[in-house]
Amino acid sequence: MNDITLYAGANTYKGFVGYYNNIKEMFNLEKFYILKGTSGSGKNTFLKKFREQFNDQPAIILYCSADPDSWDGVIIPNLNVGIIDGTAPHVVDDGGEHIILSDNITNKKIEKLQSKKQKAYNKIYNSMKKAYSFHMQLEAEYKPLIDFKSHQELLDNCVAAIRVESVPND
Repeated sequence: MNDITLYAGANTYKGFVGYYNNIKEMFNLEKFYILKGTSGSGKNTFLKKFREQFNDQPAIILYCSADPDSWDGVIIPNLNVGIIDGTAPHVVDDGGEHIILSDNITNKKIEKLQSKKQKAYNKIYNSMKKAYSFHMQLEAEYKPLIDFKSHQELLDNCVAAIRVESVPND
């Protein structure tokens, strides 16, 4: 079965931006589950095993924007069901039934690692802000050099060609 890949969030110069709070409504899901648990509690494994249980159905896989091997959710459209990781940075608390994978885990080592992870993300976001600033400076330099009238003509020609090709033959 061919799955559809979807990224419902991204790491940007503004920090994490996501649409996880809209998943239930976007896909008109009747049954919606929200996984909760600390890093390493098995959320990704749970999602992949959930997918295996409905392998005969097409699915939409929500991939993690920070780790291409990690999933943030699975939607089975034909069954109107979805399950997502509702923990930071894409916190979702409302609209679904919670599945708690690591209730009351308190471990100093885990807390220390999570703190280091957050500091690393903050450094990344700061670097992205700097890169965005440079991008805006570049754009200010090259934008006056762009011939937008020629771009519009190219776009119009492209759209016209597609419309001609799309007209059904009688």
